[in-house]
Parts: sequence; structure tokens; C-alpha cells
Amino acid sequence: MNRYRRVPAAESQTTPLPKPERDSGQRRQEGRASAVLRGLSGSLALGFAVLALFVLGVQVFSFTEGFEGSGANFVVGHLAAAALAIACQRMADRGSGLTRAVGILGVFAVIIGALWLLWWS
Repeated sequence: MNRYRRVPAAESQTTPLPKPERDSGQRRQEGRASAVLRGLSGSLALGFAVLALFVLGVQVFSFTEGFEGSGANFVVGHLAAAALAIACQRMADRGSGLTRAVGILGVFAVIIGALWLLWWS
């Protein structure tokens, strides 16, 4: 016994949903150079995060085997720089215009700074 009766399509009072209106703050089409730079900065941020996890793994392995390892400053510096680079990349991915440019430049600055301070100086 079916409690619901079928209503023919002609009798139903449904109206089609309106198409969403585009707001005036719609993102502009991303340029090719911006897309390439954003992809490059994303690759660098992800690569640096993998490097930070590798450095952490080596430190844990060294500690468990009784070796000195790289040190806490080296590991924490890598983890902090990787987190900051990923935050800048997130800003570049979600922003537009000046926000995107600042995010991309932030990724490059963080990674160059971290490599300079942690590896070359």
C-alpha cells in the first residue's frame, strides 16, 4: 500500500532553480605567467615540506641510534619554514591580484631565506 500518490509533471508546482548570479568581484582570468609562477611556487613549497619531513626523519633516526644528528634548531627551522611556505602558497592559490603576487613572492622568499640560513651560512 503506497501512501504517496504520484503527481503528473503537469500538475506539479515546481519552478526551475534560478542560475546563480555572478558577483561583481568575480576573479579575472589568470594569466599564463601567473599560472606558471603559481605552479612553480607550489612545487617548491611542497618540495620543501618533503625536505623538512626528511630532515625530521633523519633526526629521529639519529636520536634512536645514539648519534648527535643535525640538531633541534635545524629541524625546527625546516618545519617552520615549510609551514610558512605552505601558508604563503595557500594565500597565492586562494587570492587574486596583489594577494596572489605576495603569496608567490612569499614562497620564494621563505625558501631562499631558509636555505640561506639553514644550509649555506
